[in-house]
Amino acid sequence: IISSFVGPITPTSIEEWLAQCKDSFEIYAATKGEKSPDLTVKTKIRLTGTQLQDSAAAAWWNAGRMEFLKLESWEEFAEKIWKRFMAKGYKLMALCAFFLCSQGKLPFADYAAILTEACNLAGTMTIPSNIFKYQLLFHSHTILLLCIMTIPDFNIDTITIDALISLMSMQWESIVTENPGKISTHPASRIPRH
Repeated sequence: IISSFVGPITPTSIEEWLAQCKDSFEIYAATKGEKSPDLTVKTKIRLTGTQLQDSAAAAWWNAGRMEFLKLESWEEFAEKIWKRFMAKGYKLMALCAFFLCSQGKLPFADYAAILTEACNLAGTMTIPSNIFKYQLLFHSHTILLLCIMTIPDFNIDTITIDALISLMSMQWESIVTENPGKISTHPASRIPRH
């Protein structure tokens, strides 16, 4: 019921995989038949641990298996995975990437993706939606910023993040289409992985 974790070991991939594990356990519990057994903490930990297929993660699981199976909750095991494989200071690196990011010559979609990834790594409680919207808007390409700011009734306080990204993406495509060769864009470099 758990998909394999084959890497790479990054904050995003670990977080997504652990969330998938948790979802899988909840789906199993909600859909299991009367004769299907409940998943014990030990079974959840074993299912999760055996699916750590990345070589470093698999070695870690094999070395600590007996100790991990003694934990009182699956969440404790997930926390051990997180603490073992996440670089110290990953949150500060994500915040740095977030606040130093600007669109520059990036296509808007790449710029928005980099900001979203950095925000997800830092945590949505760390970067509230209004700060995300301000960063997205005020660090976008100057022409795009001006186009958005001249939209009648545009209200950054009431627009959702998804609606703002959609609006800015549409405006950016229009700018690029109307000015072929004048707006240069280069593919994005991703957030540095440490």
